[in-house]
Amino acid sequence: MNCIKYIFIILTLVGAIACSKDDVMMEEFRQTGGIEIVDLFPGHGRVKCTYRVMDTKVKVITVSWKQPKDTAVTIIIPEYEPSKVLELLIGSKNELPEGALELTFMTENTSGHQSNGMVKNATIYGENYISQLKNRAIRNQDYQADKYLIWFEQAVDKTDIGVSLSWKDNSGASQTIRVEGEQSNKWIELDNVDLDQPITYNTLYKPVNNAIDEFYAPVAVVDIDEDEIPGVKVPKYNANRLFIKHGLQLSVWTGDEYDPNDGWSYTVSQTDWNILGFNSCHGFQSELLAANPQMQWGRKLAPYSGHLYKGEGEPVLPTDYEKQNGFLEAKKRPYTSQMTNIIFGDEEDYSTILVDQLDQWYQVARTHYPDALVQNNQYGPQWTFQQLKDYAQKCKPDVLTYDTYFLSDENYSIFISGTARRLSKYRSVALWGLEGNRDNIPAFGQYTQGWLNGFNITESQLRAYYWMTWVYGGKWQSFFRLKQRDGDSMLLTDGNPGSYNDYTDIIVACNKESQNIGKHLVRLQTSNISLINGSSPYTYGVSSVDAKDWSSATDDYISAIDNVINNTNVKGDLFIGYYNIISAEKSGDPGFFENSDDQFFMIMNPVNDNKKILDAVENAQLVTVTIDFTNYSGKKLKMVERATGNVVKLSGEDMGDNKVKYTLTIPGGTGELMCLGY
Repeated sequence: MNCIKYIFIILTLVGAIACSKDDVMMEEFRQTGGIEIVDLFPGHGRVKCTYRVMDTKVKVITVSWKQPKDTAVTIIIPEYEPSKVLELLIGSKNELPEGALELTFMTENTSGHQSNGMVKNATIYGENYISQLKNRAIRNQDYQADKYLIWFEQAVDKTDIGVSLSWKDNSGASQTIRVEGEQSNKWIELDNVDLDQPITYNTLYKPVNNAIDEFYAPVAVVDIDEDEIPGVKVPKYNANRLFIKHGLQLSVWTGDEYDPNDGWSYTVSQTDWNILGFNSCHGFQSELLAANPQMQWGRKLAPYSGHLYKGEGEPVLPTDYEKQNGFLEAKKRPYTSQMTNIIFGDEEDYSTILVDQLDQWYQVARTHYPDALVQNNQYGPQWTFQQLKDYAQKCKPDVLTYDTYFLSDENYSIFISGTARRLSKYRSVALWGLEGNRDNIPAFGQYTQGWLNGFNITESQLRAYYWMTWVYGGKWQSFFRLKQRDGDSMLLTDGNPGSYNDYTDIIVACNKESQNIGKHLVRLQTSNISLINGSSPYTYGVSSVDAKDWSSATDDYISAIDNVINNTNVKGDLFIGYYNIISAEKSGDPGFFENSDDQFFMIMNPVNDNKKILDAVENAQLVTVTIDFTNYSGKKLKMVERATGNVVKLSGEDMGDNKVKYTLTIPGGTGELMCLGY
């Protein structure tokens, strides 16, 4: 009798344990649903769901939503491999309501048990979204025989992915072309076009990267006037677009590969400069460009070999052929995609005739070579401030440039103050903007001296050519030139090809360091420039007009700066340049930076002497910078390394009261690009 009782108790316990296990498994199934929702891909009135089955007993999925009425669809799970990601299209006939949608997923297993609902949110796009889409404007158009060319403005926004064009060819057949990404920001060529029939286009949109559908702006008809194709509309913020595309401009004048006796026939390594500047009258190096497709080049004194209007005779204006076909010679056309800038003329005196001439040539260049920077060049004091402003607002150049070589004449002693004066002038003109409203700001820069002229030019002086340009906010430099004359070249010993002297190493180092920080500089816009005056003999007489005296009272985050030249008690001059991140609305690239609200500034040491060639270390300044983080909680001081381009956090001394002191050693003629960020 007792044995039967014990058996009954054991069976009851076993049954209870079994029921408990089933209950646990059933509760787990209810909670998880037996599936994992991997991702949702929104579309036009529909959404694609990817999922993975976690419980092999799940056979049915029911998806429901409430807007505008309670709706549900049931799907039988197909045969699948374990852990395979499956797809489910919900609203396959575009029946989902537009807007934010809450989807509830329920599953059923082979035992007929249902899970709890799993809620996922999706955004559905529809007619309301489509009604707000805009087409790109047409920047320029052209036609040649039965070819029609069209060039659109930049993308409307980041969801604009390209354009689609449709037309009738001369046989009456319908044609369509789709152009996406970078190619949609260039000339688009349509062949065999019947210009008596309409050409239409739509701008294409993808609202989010993982959308399963694309959307089209309403069909627009191209207004074609065969008698008068509209002139070029200068794209706004073109300088920002092109400098971000091509990078900081570091050019060198070089020469012809065909005549080794003309004094210009010297190739340069693609690691030294990123742009070769070919003087029109001296030629081109197609073999070098073909061997180095990443190498960029510029056309100097285009379209002809010398100057434009010099105050007498007739101005050189583009011919009808050049308006229709451009002005590049046949040997240069295969390398158009590598051409980054075109300089029209050089050092012509200002005149309204010249300005009109430049305006016409710039339009031809922008028509046929829209990705090349267009510019003219003057020597520093040649044009007045007002003349430069009038020229900039009439012709809308992408870059303002000048050349002044203080290290080669009686002005040797005013190198720093003179360079500051020139840079300040061109910076001020640029900041007025191409419409005169301090918007649409062009780039600016200067030529770097490339010959000795009997002077002992030093490392810190060469560096100062570069870093004074960068601290003032410039983005363009051209080394003039690879060879000046026998025995006087800064690069070639006694003018002999391949025989490089110590200056070459300095210049190559400056080029590489500038390119490393240049990735940041081309995405920044100068906002302010200030100066801390040093003591004799290391104060250079820079005017407060050219750089305002620095004060902690007007600085947002630097509360103190102290500086002293290495191994001395003497304070040298110090420049501080400030920058803003260029916004996406101004063709900037704020996504390049870790945070769009980072603050950038550069500290530049102009100290130099005329005694030692390799002297940047001897002229270094020990600089202590105290940052007040009161209004910048959580931020750190970082530096863009000249040697690598990497952004590194700096260690400092906590001074209390939210202030941290940092110590830097900055070589003579050199600047350090700093960042206040997270």
